[in-house]
Amino acid sequence: MRYRSVLLSFVLFAASNLAVAWSYGGAGGTNRLGQMVGFLPDDDFHRISVQDPRKGDDHFITFAMADECPAMIEWLDVPPRKGLLIRCPDGGQSPLAGATYAKAKSKKIKNLCDEPAIIFKCVAGCEPKKVPLIIVEQPWEC
Repeated sequence: MRYRSVLLSFVLFAASNLAVAWSYGGAGGTNRLGQMVGFLPDDDFHRISVQDPRKGDDHFITFAMADECPAMIEWLDVPPRKGLLIRCPDGGQSPLAGATYAKAKSKKIKNLCDEPAIIFKCVAGCEPKKVPLIIVEQPWEC
C-alpha cells in the first residue's frame, strides 16, 4: 500500500500525457484518460497497474508484465541506442497492448535528479487514449 501512495503522489506531478518510470522497480504516470499507468515495485518488478484517481486511491487493476509486454522487462535497464524498439503484443488488456516504444535520451525532459532523462516514446499503436505516450526512466538514486 505504501508503494501505491508514493507512486500516486509522484504521478500527480507528471503531465497528463507523460508516464514516469523508475528503473529497478517501477513506473508511474498518467495516460490521456487521466488514469495512472504504472509498473509497480514488487519482488520481480514486473506488474503493470492502472488506477483511475477519480475512482479512489484504492482502485487498482494489475496485469502481469510478462503477459502484456515481455519485451519491456528485457529493455528497462538497457542504454538507449538508435533503432531500439520495444513492441507490446496486440490483444493484451493493459494500456501497453499494441504499443511500440523507442528508447532514447531526451534533451527536454529531465529526471528527478534534474538530468536529461532516458525515455520510452510511443511510436506506433499510440492512438488509444489509454496508451502512455512517454515513459520516463528515473535513476535509482541521485
